[in-house]
Amino acid sequence: MKIGLVVYPGCVISGLFAFSELLEAANQRSGCKQFETLWVAIELESVSVTTSNKDMEVSISPSAKISDPSLDAILLPGFWATGIHQLEPILNNHKTLQKAIKGLSTQIGILSYCTSVCLLAESGRLNQQSATSTWWLAKHLQQNYPKITWNFSQTCVFQGKDATASGVNGYLPIAQKLIAQYCGQDILRDIVDLMVVP
Repeated sequence: MKIGLVVYPGCVISGLFAFSELLEAANQRSGCKQFETLWVAIELESVSVTTSNKDMEVSISPSAKISDPSLDAILLPGFWATGIHQLEPILNNHKTLQKAIKGLSTQIGILSYCTSVCLLAESGRLNQQSATSTWWLAKHLQQNYPKITWNFSQTCVFQGKDATASGVNGYLPIAQKLIAQYCGQDILRDIVDLMVVP
């Protein structure tokens, strides 16, 4: 499975690294390359990513675009936000990203968690699907995206090739589901034990 790790300005990048490392552990434990991850962005240009207070900066050079047809899925990380009041300006700043997501083939799965579910909902990709997100976004999402069946009692919802998860660590249940699916429950149990994953 080939998964693009989406980088964009303002994203919380830590989950992308952790997700990739879990899949690499699955590759090593299974003895074969079930997963391949690569950096992707809207364009093939370096993306600067910072911490929320901007005291650390990392530049990521993507090796493919989000729209690369060789991808099986993309992992869309959340963005830095501390409250509902920040959502509208952030979403307005990422219209190009939403357009790119909207234009993706349904053959490419979109895996999103935490605040990135807002980007996915805004793109229309989740319409007529079940989804979840972080608890503090629940009222906003229900009011603004009524075509989506929200299930906030679930920490992770897979709907076809797409997935949504709650919290900044939402990449974790997504990775666990993929490892179980592609490598089996025994390898997932080994990774959970060896890496002390909750």
